[in-house]
Amino acid sequence: MKKLSVVLLVCSTLLFSACSSDKKADTTDSTRTKLTTTSSTQKQEAISLDSILKKFKDDGLTVDEAKSMTKEDFGMAPMSAKEAKIFGIQKDDSGDYMNARIFQFEKEKDLTKTKDYYDDLGKESAMAFSYTAANEKKLVLMQFNGDLPQDLVQKYADSADLKLTPTNFTSSTDSTSNSSQQSNGNSTNNTNTQSSVSQGLGYGDHNANIRDSRYQEAIENGATEQEATEFANGSEPTYVPKTPEPAADAQGSSAQQDADSLSLTDFVNKYGMSPAAWKVQNGMSEEEALRSTQNLTSGEMQLAFSKYGIQK
Repeated sequence: MKKLSVVLLVCSTLLFSACSSDKKADTTDSTRTKLTTTSSTQKQEAISLDSILKKFKDDGLTVDEAKSMTKEDFGMAPMSAKEAKIFGIQKDDSGDYMNARIFQFEKEKDLTKTKDYYDDLGKESAMAFSYTAANEKKLVLMQFNGDLPQDLVQKYADSADLKLTPTNFTSSTDSTSNSSQQSNGNSTNNTNTQSSVSQGLGYGDHNANIRDSRYQEAIENGATEQEATEFANGSEPTYVPKTPEPAADAQGSSAQQDADSLSLTDFVNKYGMSPAAWKVQNGMSEEEALRSTQNLTSGEMQLAFSKYGIQK
């Protein structure tokens, strides 16, 4: 009788152990299946840049010749994006498209680093200003040509569910529109027109009067307010400028020499602006100033490369 009891106990133990193993195996398989399903769902919900570009088109926004960015398209910007594309949005006065770049990252710190790079360029030199818009949760960042109208940039940001980085000035296009409306009123609004033109460019404190200077120069040479406004915004003059007197300006000549001989820091300390900005203020076109100046700020170097293909 004792032997029989022992045998029954052993059999019961083996049976219970087998059931526990089966239950554990079932639980493991169930967990593995659940994780696989979750991973698959996450992949399906992943955002692709192509889907964002498609939504732009569906929303009636221009996406011209979108392509994956190359090393040259990054310029001096960090190349930490998982994927990046560049495309045209709107043509400028010369018929070339003003571009936008869109990036997707794997880490938020990489997004922040790239965004800070573009934002800091605009703070250092307004000639290198560009718009940025981001969504940290989706790890998506966009950078737009700074000459684009802000309301148009906002449409792209809204379409992609991105937050546009605030700016403390209006776009040049908006400023031009405001100036045109003022020119139809009383001529006593000239001062306000010049002020709005100056604010439109968004220059920093050291060269905030550049556009005012260009505007005043055009007016003094017989341009209409509209022509002066367009010239102040960077367009080629549509009026016939007066031939300057062949008198030498001692201060201008000295500054020209200093632009080629002084270091960038010394020139800025002496004249309150970079050599390229000084040349623009004194009538030289932006492209000519960037090409003829050796000591450029990092922002001016980026502008020279991205806008005119100038490498220094």
